[in-house]
Amino acid sequence: VRGLRLCPIPGALAVVVAMAGKGPPDIAGMTSLKVDVAGALPDKWNAEELRDLFEKFGEVGDVFIPREKYSERSRPFAFVRFPRDSDAREAIKEMNGYKLQGSMLTVSKANRSREMARETGGEGGKEGGRKTTILY
Repeated sequence: VRGLRLCPIPGALAVVVAMAGKGPPDIAGMTSLKVDVAGALPDKWNAEELRDLFEKFGEVGDVFIPREKYSERSRPFAFVRFPRDSDAREAIKEMNGYKLQGSMLTVSKANRSREMARETGGEGGKEGGRKTTILY
């Protein structure tokens, strides 16, 4: 089986399955916005709903909602990326302070790139865009 390796862990046998996907989308040249939620996560806190919410300002190139490392629950922030900087600026102007199902959104230009986040352990510690699952 391609991508299947045995991994020696004291006291346990682990099978590591590297899930080869496309990896993260190419966001080079896009303007990244960070969207923070204050309060409880809205029911509409998913990539599709956020894309719909932000598309009124222009083409959305990517939406990414990080997940908690062990629980897979959505974290209270997301990244929305626009190919056109002017669309991103308009989205910040209109969406900062917006209430989504009673939860306040704070929208600002992201201050770190994906690469910088990886260097400091951000984005869930993914390695090279590949997801690794350990089965015991």
